[in-house]
Amino acid sequence: MTSRQRTMQVVSYGICRPQDLFEKLKRDAAKLTAQPNPDDVFNFLITAASLYEWMKKFFKDVPLIDEIAVAVEKRNWESFPQTTTPWLADIACVPNVHLVERHHIINALQICWVTAGASKHFIWNGDVKDVQPEPIVDDWYQYFFSSVEPDLYVDYDDEAYGLSQIRSIILQFYEKLFCLIEKEAGGADAQPDN
Repeated sequence: MTSRQRTMQVVSYGICRPQDLFEKLKRDAAKLTAQPNPDDVFNFLITAASLYEWMKKFFKDVPLIDEIAVAVEKRNWESFPQTTTPWLADIACVPNVHLVERHHIINALQICWVTAGASKHFIWNGDVKDVQPEPIVDDWYQYFFSSVEPDLYVDYDDEAYGLSQIRSIILQFYEKLFCLIEKEAGGADAQPDN
């Protein structure tokens, strides 16, 4: 007797596909403000990290997803698919516009992933060094490449990302990724609209 794997599609409370979780992520993102409620921060970051995991499992036969997963897990932006470079249409959201967008996409995904792990296990691992309600400026690099807008800031690998920057990077990335997957499924051109 064979049993079906009990995925979220088989046993569900209403969010059963990555697209459903992306819609939740957008709702969570809309709740974030310059002085965010900790519950809203938690929900956004956990949902973003969960969406990453769902994408790897749901779209396991899509080569692009595997390439993205390998690059994120190795934290190697150079191996991150180059097709993703134009996906950040609004680059005002990145701390340093001189670094390629793929660098910031990996960092934002890692911030979500590391924060989710810390939230689950109570211990910070990885390269998140600090979280502050004001800009983090510990050195000259951060002095020149840190936002000074009111926000919640995360020091990740010596770069200060505001929560609004993380939100913008993550939403733009997933929007284009879903667009590409839908186009590939429909047999259309593989490059999402910019």
